[in-house]
Amino acid sequence: MTEPRRPYRDDNLFTFGHRWDGPRLVSELLAAPGPPNGSEQFDLAIVELNDEGGFAHPSQLENLGERIRLVRENNPSGAIVVGFVHGWQNNADWHNANLGSFRRLLKALMVRETEAHQRRVIGVYVGWNGRPVKGVGKWLGRIPGIRLATFRNRYRAAGRAGQGEALSEILVDLTSACKADTGESSDPAPLILIGHSMGAFILQHTFLELLEHPDTPLVVPSRRGNAAITISTTDHGAVSTPDLLLSLNSAAERGVAADIIQTTRAQGWKKRFDPSGAGVNVAPYDPPLLVSVTSSEDQATNWVWRAGHFFQEPSTDGHDPQLATHDFTKSPAMADCPRADYPDFGQPWHCLHKDARNQSPTPRFRIDLPDHDRSSGEDLTHTAYDLIPKDPNTAAPFWLFQIPGEIVQDHSDIFNYKAASFTLALIQMSGVLASSAGPGWAANFSEVSLD
Repeated sequence: MTEPRRPYRDDNLFTFGHRWDGPRLVSELLAAPGPPNGSEQFDLAIVELNDEGGFAHPSQLENLGERIRLVRENNPSGAIVVGFVHGWQNNADWHNANLGSFRRLLKALMVRETEAHQRRVIGVYVGWNGRPVKGVGKWLGRIPGIRLATFRNRYRAAGRAGQGEALSEILVDLTSACKADTGESSDPAPLILIGHSMGAFILQHTFLELLEHPDTPLVVPSRRGNAAITISTTDHGAVSTPDLLLSLNSAAERGVAADIIQTTRAQGWKKRFDPSGAGVNVAPYDPPLLVSVTSSEDQATNWVWRAGHFFQEPSTDGHDPQLATHDFTKSPAMADCPRADYPDFGQPWHCLHKDARNQSPTPRFRIDLPDHDRSSGEDLTHTAYDLIPKDPNTAAPFWLFQIPGEIVQDHSDIFNYKAASFTLALIQMSGVLASSAGPGWAANFSEVSLD
């Protein structure tokens, strides 16, 4: 099939099928969107924004919403939806590195669903002009090294996107499509939203504006009953809303995160894992609703960001120790992450362990991440890392912390095999089943005593 080219206009929905080529699972772009209950497939929707924060093509969001509802109504296992907002110097070109890496992340999640839960994976790539498309900036953005001069221009464009109506409408419509009662027996679809760099800045700004909206359009009345995960607010009781907003190397100023923290506290936002709703014998805890993770080696959101603001702004949220809720370090313990007793489809796996000793709302976790990918043919080994809350007795819906450069080496290195496994582990901790360790809540994490 001929590869798509921008502008996508109405043709913004794509399905990837998969076939075996020897030991490798190969992705293939299908000529038309596949059936909503097709196995070993995932869907990708591209929604484009213009420089003013509006839709480049409004019908793209309508197509996406219809697809999510169609899958929820026709696939017995339902859907899982993952959105991604890219950052500076990227866009929605088919061969853009971020878009290609996002497709690989969707493939990894599709494989996990093939192993266990069988939900249809739907990816949403929100594209904006991370490089200027007109004027002098258009030419500067093409010159390596000189591209840094476009920072303020694109930061203003990101601000317009974060405060514009289009992304707000995307978040509200996605929440409705994933969570609203379809009249069928399908459960609400988990909704994970990921922003990188200025994409995290856009996502956080939009989320904050929706939180402060008097009608709180980001929540849908919950109909799940005795569910494993419940999200609630003081005014609305139990609600359905995006399950996780994940910021990777966020370029948002620390004040945005501080305002989100203050607003969620004032509105009484609470997220709770109840083991009685999961049928497992483990201690309850409060998973995160938002997570901001920044690499200690990310200089773009540290010195470059500060220089771009003429050192007038203090920092991004990931470089402000006062906002940090956790410490993340390499563990002195050995990893304990054996291979599962069913096919792993040739991809690396990770393991997640929750501390059984601590009954606090915010427990300690250990994450075993792979040391290499599977292409070498070597037996997979893992390194253990500890995620330790600074105040375990405080339930905080927003987790912020730094990670070492061996997981994410620099600002853009967010999709390597170890970082991808880490992202899936964060999704697990947020209460969405995304593990290759086995089906169901009993295998989502092990509860052990962490030394």
